[in-house]
Amino acid sequence: MTRINKSGVFIRIISGFGPVLGLLLVIGVFSLLVDTPGRLLSPNNLRIVLSQTVIVAIGAIGMTLIIISGGIDLAVGSTIALTGVVTALAINVNQLHGIVVQNPFNMGYLGVRTMVDSLLGKQVDKKIDTGVMLVTKENLQSPEVNALLHPPLDQYLK
Repeated sequence: MTRINKSGVFIRIISGFGPVLGLLLVIGVFSLLVDTPGRLLSPNNLRIVLSQTVIVAIGAIGMTLIIISGGIDLAVGSTIALTGVVTALAINVNQLHGIVVQNPFNMGYLGVRTMVDSLLGKQVDKKIDTGVMLVTKENLQSPEVNALLHPPLDQYLK
């Protein structure tokens, strides 16, 4: 007679579905804590969450590619954090006259395309130009800058 190790099965299930269960737990807790739970998962709130987490997602993709390639570079996360803090401080004291921005969708597209090409064994460039734009007070209201700072997420979330 074979004995089934129930604790081993439970641990495998938790390790496989743990992140999803944790996310559902966090969503459930915050749904109970807010006054209007329907607003937590509203399309507008999800749009805001997605737009605010783009930089973290890009950093995570970059770190994943670095780790997969056999290297490790902790400077990516610290650079993202330091840049955010310095930018916020400069804006608060009116010392920021311009900022260089990249198109996050183009960065994501080129990053995923490069990863897929690499996984398929194709030769990929070591450096990829995703394009940059200087945003100043003078061009802040232009359609190009507006599209970068406030991307039309509705067309991507359909």
